[in-house]
Amino acid sequence: AKTNSFTLAQVQVWFVKTGMAEIDESCEFATLTLPGGQEHKIRVYRGTLGEDINFLDIRDLYAKTNSFTYDPGFTCTASCTSGITYVDGPKGQCLYRGYPVAELCAKCDFMEVAHLLLNGELPGKKEKKEFIDRIESEYLVHERFRDFFKVFRMNAHPMAIMVAATGSLSAYYHDNLDWSKPDDREICAMRLIAKMP
Repeated sequence: AKTNSFTLAQVQVWFVKTGMAEIDESCEFATLTLPGGQEHKIRVYRGTLGEDINFLDIRDLYAKTNSFTYDPGFTCTASCTSGITYVDGPKGQCLYRGYPVAELCAKCDFMEVAHLLLNGELPGKKEKKEFIDRIESEYLVHERFRDFFKVFRMNAHPMAIMVAATGSLSAYYHDNLDWSKPDDREICAMRLIAKMP
């Protein structure tokens, strides 16, 4: 089986190229002065929604200064950028591609939201039919996969079963997939969506 390994920089470039994150090359810089006088320039990004918050990009901090940050519990650390989801917990806001999730739940079905998340826009009638046809072509699961569910206790939590089942799908669908190819990533997404409804 073919396997791929990617550096953090390659993954970040992929997220930017696929529109899953935006990197503003005209960003500002902050200067961190370390004990001993060493200075390190840190990119400063700004959020595109919500409060005017600065995000300090410290990805190269260790490589260039032999220093780490200390933030127990990730209380003021963002782990990623997202072109898909915006969450402001204290304000009770959750957006998918700019739409309030509550509104999507009330007005859209599963397939419309899945299309939105993957493609950045809600589908028209024709797009929705084509999308559903593609998903339905991936509905079947391997016959042996059905046996997987027999190992769980009768009172097992459904979310635990779903997490385990989702992870195990990679044992059935791994041949000839190359994550560096957009078509292969799309096939994986279609297969995963097909197994969830």
